[in-house]
Amino acid sequence: MNDAQGPARPASACGGRTTPTVGHWTPRRVLTAGPDDPMLRALDVMGERGVRHVLVLDAAGALVGIVSNRDVFRARALREDAAALSLRQIMTPAPLHVTTIDAPLGEAARLMHTHKVSALPVMSGREVVGVITSDDVLAAVALGHAMRPPG
Repeated sequence: MNDAQGPARPASACGGRTTPTVGHWTPRRVLTAGPDDPMLRALDVMGERGVRHVLVLDAAGALVGIVSNRDVFRARALREDAAALSLRQIMTPAPLHVTTIDAPLGEAARLMHTHKVSALPVMSGREVVGVITSDDVLAAVALGHAMRPPG
């Protein structure tokens, strides 16, 4: 498991744009793990680092899934063999994601709302460059950063 969680860019770093982008709110470093890492270890690390999501990368560094703390809690509640599960067994494969850090923050918010997810990996080509969460979107709204309306 790689702990690379870092702070998001400060809200003042919106670069003078009127529409904040995903990149202004996306942590530059994220918590990642391999598909065969133990589920309970991932939960421990999420708790230690204060995050709710782990991005699952294959050996080549390609995004193959995402695991939330809710996925782990659900598996623990429903499976007697939960202690032996790997992330591969509980992850959401091929997760919905944002394709560029320059995407408007409102686009990420709409994707989260439409698909009922609380985190989106942020990609640049095939490389994971961050993760945007519902907490990041709420922080932008709470600090008064307007999002472009749909349409």
